[in-house]
Amino acid sequence: MATVSIVSIFTRGSRSSDTEELRLARVQADIRRSNEVWNTGIAPGVACGINFVSSRVFYRPDYTIPASTVADNSDPRVVSLLNDIKTQTNNATAIYVVYLSEQTLSSGAIGNAGPVFSFFNSTTDFGLVGHAVMSDGAFDSYALAHESGHVLFGRFLNNNDPNSFTINDPSNPGSGHNNDPQNVMFPIIPASNPFINGTQCSVARQSRVVLNDPVSASGFVSTVNAAGFSSASDNESFDSLESSSSFVPVESSDSEDCGCHHKDKRRRMMELLSSMVNSGAFSSTGDADLFESFESSSSGDCRRHHRKRKESREVKMLNQQVSQMLRRLGPDKVREVPLKCRKKRKCCKDRE
Repeated sequence: MATVSIVSIFTRGSRSSDTEELRLARVQADIRRSNEVWNTGIAPGVACGINFVSSRVFYRPDYTIPASTVADNSDPRVVSLLNDIKTQTNNATAIYVVYLSEQTLSSGAIGNAGPVFSFFNSTTDFGLVGHAVMSDGAFDSYALAHESGHVLFGRFLNNNDPNSFTINDPSNPGSGHNNDPQNVMFPIIPASNPFINGTQCSVARQSRVVLNDPVSASGFVSTVNAAGFSSASDNESFDSLESSSSFVPVESSDSEDCGCHHKDKRRRMMELLSSMVNSGAFSSTGDADLFESFESSSSGDCRRHHRKRKESREVKMLNQQVSQMLRRLGPDKVREVPLKCRKKRKCCKDRE
């Protein structure tokens, strides 16, 4: 199965950050809409079969980042937060989504996202993750589906040219957005029934962010507090269950360099997790606490290792190029649904 793992990070003051229930509801809604577009498909588009899953949800009340002070996902505060989160996920391949406070970014956009190189050896041997920022203005919209498209379209056009990396829409050469107002990659994100076409699907499925046949424990999602682990004092549960999400563990590109992450150990751990989840073993708080200690003991020593990693010169240059591409895209906005339509819970296609 083609899977995109989503790691969500909520900062203090964002619209859905107040309680664990609100955070999980926001993640569930954004992932459901992303799957409508990229998995099952919406007519007249294609069913692409890319399945979005929530792997982990973090709450960082120690970070307050007003969206109006953020230009894009390369903001130093956002990068610092994401680097810290990635040490806690063992640099897992995923799209990392930071939910900010306030309605729009400084550009007027409701979100901004793109691929980021995790390592680069050649145009055929490299790793990508996604970095995304979402404002409160992206609430109840297809913004995550749109921003994910910018991540999934990251690719080299020529394997012999390391300068040929692009994030352009493959069905609209030369542009990062699509010209069809109902396509999810239109710069003004449709309020209802957005679709993707076959060319977009074909390129997206080849993205290095897409995981094929990942090990998963169905129905499992993690929620983590500011320190990276749950605590009784803040009433947050490290593990909670939701039917539409999966925990998708993945090996980082350099996991073999870190002695405590052996593949066979990882596989045994996930086999145990899978059997426990399927048998309902995580039905109590005590069981969640058991998993927390299990994970921390298996990965804590490696976090120091990953914090010391330095980006290569090639990775820095490529990520700078991607940042420039994202700035040239222009602001991603969302099409407003007329108030009358919202009250009647109808799409009012003739008025959009």
